[in-house]
Amino acid sequence: MAFDERPSRAGEVLLFGPQALSFEESTFENLRFAIVDEPDNQWMHRAVSELPSWFERFGVKLPQLAVTEGRKSLEDLQRWLETGALPPTAKRLPNLLLTPLVVCSHFLPLPLAIHAY
Repeated sequence: MAFDERPSRAGEVLLFGPQALSFEESTFENLRFAIVDEPDNQWMHRAVSELPSWFERFGVKLPQLAVTEGRKSLEDLQRWLETGALPPTAKRLPNLLLTPLVVCSHFLPLPLAIHAY
């Protein structure tokens, strides 16, 4: 039975945490392992790999985005996930990169909740 076909439970809520304000390399390694190596999380890896092209599409409609290095930064994020090699500048990530990592970390418990449901 697919998740959307399951009967709903009254009062059940999926709660996500706050935005992270900093970045730690060990946290990235744990997140990277969970995204890249866990079959239930492969969709997150695909989603992150699509971010550079989405950023470019948004730039067509929002030209002010073109002044940033957003696409390159998102390509770097994709490369980091694939290789695990973080550049020295990774200690101070902009929200453009930090936010996708935080969102992925919020989604990590979801497969467990769905399987338990």
